[in-house]
Amino acid sequence: MTVYNIQNQWGGSSAPWHDGGVLNIGNRADQLPTALHIQSGDGGLSFTGTMTYQGEGPIGLRATRVTENCYQAENQWGGNDAPWHDAGLFLLGARDGQNAVAFDLTSKDGQTVTGTMTYAGEGPATTAVCVRKSHIPSGQ
Repeated sequence: MTVYNIQNQWGGSSAPWHDGGVLNIGNRADQLPTALHIQSGDGGLSFTGTMTYQGEGPIGLRATRVTENCYQAENQWGGNDAPWHDAGLFLLGARDGQNAVAFDLTSKDGQTVTGTMTYAGEGPATTAVCVRKSHIPSGQ
């Protein structure tokens, strides 16, 4: 799994940064994620969109909430009629009682991810800078 420490900023580029908890996206042993572009149309109960791993193009992602901030994720590649594949559990958001509803994150190297994340009831201006905390190969 790939775990990132999150820092959030709101109120403009000179506003202070705030601890945003951790984010877990991607569960491949030998590839780090380099993009996450997902949205929720139901208040954070589920997400759809795309994600990208190093050395690949975008693949489909859908995730369904299991418990607070924890989602069962699936990936799809090969077209809209291709099967969905288990992608493990993703940790999306870090606030109790307030679901995340959108992520637009990118990375050049999989180490530092930047972009925006949005929580329910807030505008999309919340900026996230996520620095990789750890990468634990699958099965360990």
